[in-house]
This record gives sequence, C-alpha cells and structure tokens, in this order.
Amino acid sequence: MLKYGRARLSKSAMMFTIGTGIGTSVSFADGNIWKGARGLVEAGHAIVVPEGSGSLARCSCGQHGCLEMLCSGSAIASIAAAKGVQW
Repeated sequence: MLKYGRARLSKSAMMFTIGTGIGTSVSFADGNIWKGARGLVEAGHAIVVPEGSGSLARCSCGQHGCLEMLCSGSAIASIAAAKGVQW
C-alpha cells in the first residue's frame, strides 16, 4: 500500500502535476516507481489529438497533439489569449 492521500487506499497510483508542463509519476505497492525510456514518465508528451492538429503549437518534444499542449498551464493561457480572453 502507498502512504499518502487517496493513494494510501490503493496498490498503485498515478499522479499528475500541472504547471508550465505536465508531470507524472506512477508508484506501485512494492515501493517501486515506474520509469520511462529516459528515466521519466512522459505522459505530457502522449499524443491525445490524432494527426497532431494544426491548430496546436508544436510541443517542446517536436510533436503536435501532445497532452501538454492542451492541458498545461502555459497551454491554457496561450489558447485563452488566442481566443481573445483577457485577465
């Protein structure tokens, strides 16, 4: 079992942090943290818009259609500004 928050009731958990990018972590009951190809879980660079919509800016990873380009704090601000939203 994990130790903190709602995860303490689970055998495994995935956490997302949203800021200028999308951070992720996957933990398992045995205490291991899953790591991706570069030592990181890169869920923010998962393609969520098939065919990489031309309406999205190119991500820092070089792809179009990444989750980070839709849901990060920076992306939300950019999309709102492009639609004329002022705050």
